[in-house]
Amino acid sequence: MLENSRVRQLGAEDQYVVLDLLQTYVSGLVLRKSSKRKVYPTFRSFFDHNRCAIPTDRRFRLRGDRPHIQPKLTVKDVQQPYWSLVSAARVCSRPSGS
Repeated sequence: MLENSRVRQLGAEDQYVVLDLLQTYVSGLVLRKSSKRKVYPTFRSFFDHNRCAIPTDRRFRLRGDRPHIQPKLTVKDVQQPYWSLVSAARVCSRPSGS
């Protein structure tokens, strides 16, 4: 079995063919950068566990296709529930039945 693995690696004309295909696939995904960071190592791990490791490429950079999520929480969004809670507490603290 070990010899078959060596034959496959020696028989390959270019050891970077699979790496190029993997990088093209991951780059073509329409995802955020953080999601692509999960996909790329998953494929690399698959090849590593099957004893057919693909070479590393330190120049490959993942780029996201979607913009960063911008928080849209304002001070008014926080104040409204707070003041509702304060007014509810005032209603509950009043003596009843007078």
